[in-house]
Amino acid sequence: MTAAPPPSAGPDPDYLDLGPGPRPEAEAELLARLRTALLAADPISQSDVEQLLSRLTVDLDGADVDALVLDATGLELELPSLADAAADAAPPLTAVMQDDGPTNPLQPPDPSAGPASGATALSGEPDVGDGPLRAPDLPPHPEPPTAPPGARRTPASVRRAVLQARPVHVRGVPVEIEADASDLPFSWVEGDGRCGVEVAEPAPGWRLRGTARASVPTQELVAAVRAAAEEELGRQGVRLTRFELELSGSGRRALRARVRAAVRKGILSGSVTASGTASVDDDLVLHLHDVRLTSRNLLLAVALLVLRGRIRAAVGRPVPLAEHLPPWVHVTDLQVGAGSTLTLSLRCG
Repeated sequence: MTAAPPPSAGPDPDYLDLGPGPRPEAEAELLARLRTALLAADPISQSDVEQLLSRLTVDLDGADVDALVLDATGLELELPSLADAAADAAPPLTAVMQDDGPTNPLQPPDPSAGPASGATALSGEPDVGDGPLRAPDLPPHPEPPTAPPGARRTPASVRRAVLQARPVHVRGVPVEIEADASDLPFSWVEGDGRCGVEVAEPAPGWRLRGTARASVPTQELVAAVRAAAEEELGRQGVRLTRFELELSGSGRRALRARVRAAVRKGILSGSVTASGTASVDDDLVLHLHDVRLTSRNLLLAVALLVLRGRIRAAVGRPVPLAEHLPPWVHVTDLQVGAGSTLTLSLRCG
């Protein structure tokens, strides 16, 4: 069995319950239990999970997983759009009532009522007075499963994990992916008649080692971006009448973009042209250069002029990408390419 670093003191580990113990020792049984557990975990799309699990293979070697391979080639995944995800997650706004009267000033106060408390849901677009808006109290999310108290843990590792797709279609866009990683630590957990797998924060000094490369046809990506923009704007009663996105590489770690868009709502219309370059230096710091926003519409041009100071401040602020990564992820090489195909490749170690 390959030795795996013990978990360090840190965030609570992720635990996936695999049902009654003991732990599965045959590949077919492990895959069947993974399917049941993942489908019960409220995934984004059960049909997508079903497809992916049908292409997953594992090779066990004692407690270790010698190889874990997911070949998504040919699959058609229909992930929800960002608009759908936001709509599902956004609660209705409420107006908090103040001590000096109800939220709707058109309703006379009740002299017999004591100090107001709680929140009143908004319907339509009423006058909610000066009360601050907040989201209503929502029921808490169910607690994620945890390992049984006093369970026995057996350190193990995935010696090699591979993800490949040549290509996989995501919302109709063909995406080619090749990724691999080695020596990924985890633990088998057994106790109280149950078994599962646990992934904890890696021990200090452990680093993710692997490579990844993804590519997508630029023209089809632009078409998908336009369709997503039309969908989101349509929800607001706005029609997208023009959308052009040009991407070009301007270095090993630089990408230049130019967008021209026009919208119409009723008798009102306007267009905006935006362009800029994003680059990442050797210290994995993102920089934005030469960002320009222009419009031939007078009202939009004035709005852009007012926002110029904020835009310049945002553009001039570098973004240290490494600070947003876990401490065990060290990107040693990053490359971006643009042309007929948009590609991204990286190496960790």
